[in-house]
Amino acid sequence: MTGDNLFQSKSRCDFADIGLPPGCVFQEYAPGYTIKSNEFPAAAAHIYLIRAKMGLKNGDGNTGPGTNPFHPLHYLPMSDKAEHKDNQRNAWDRGANQNPNKICGRSGQYGFQPHGLTKGAIKQYAHPKRDVASCDEYSFNTTYESAGMPASMMPSGVTSNEVANGAACVQTYEGKAADGKIYLRDDGRCPEPDWQNVSCGRSSMALSVNSGAMRPFSAFAKAYRMLDQDPFYVYAPLADIGCDEAVLQHVVECEITDLDPDLIPSSAPDARHSRVAPRL
Repeated sequence: MTGDNLFQSKSRCDFADIGLPPGCVFQEYAPGYTIKSNEFPAAAAHIYLIRAKMGLKNGDGNTGPGTNPFHPLHYLPMSDKAEHKDNQRNAWDRGANQNPNKICGRSGQYGFQPHGLTKGAIKQYAHPKRDVASCDEYSFNTTYESAGMPASMMPSGVTSNEVANGAACVQTYEGKAADGKIYLRDDGRCPEPDWQNVSCGRSSMALSVNSGAMRPFSAFAKAYRMLDQDPFYVYAPLADIGCDEAVLQHVVECEITDLDPDLIPSSAPDARHSRVAPRL
């Protein structure tokens, strides 16, 4: 194909152990993973806030990791031998618990401590007796942009966000206001963040929200045949469901109500496999 408005895109074919027959993808295409903001508002707000603040280091909040296909995250498949064969493990043999243990581990002086007010949010969810406060981190622990990843392991062109421990991240918590609305607030037990030098976020959040927001991710990665270092971005449409876009200010005001899924705007990424090329 030729022409001024056309470009060439390389395809990659593989037979990786992802539970699918051999197939091909356009490897330069970065698919978008959607967070259901109306179901998991605190998780979406945490992503939206932290990546915008991370972008400030570049002078633009819209350049944070995972914001769009031009500023993506990079997939880090976990090297758990019980789950993956050799051809689906990451290049560094990075284990499944190494990043989360560094950022969300609970032991020691800098360990994660659940916030007591998160219990108020938990009470409104489907199974409050089984739900607990958990640690939500951004960038995701399954990415090279995770603050738990050593700088020496960064792929070419990927910026390291490594920190010494999770206490260096912005600390927030999910809670419930007297009027029943869910909020995400700064954790006053910790020093105020330096908003010009944000490398990561660590938030006390209901496990049902934390895990629920990411539960479809394994199917997403499988559908798009994502392998080690593949790019993707995260669509967390807070601005589309009533949030104040003054996210680059010190205070982020956001009010999310329980919306009908049909009201989510059509600008969300299409679920069809536009990245996937014809199967071999």
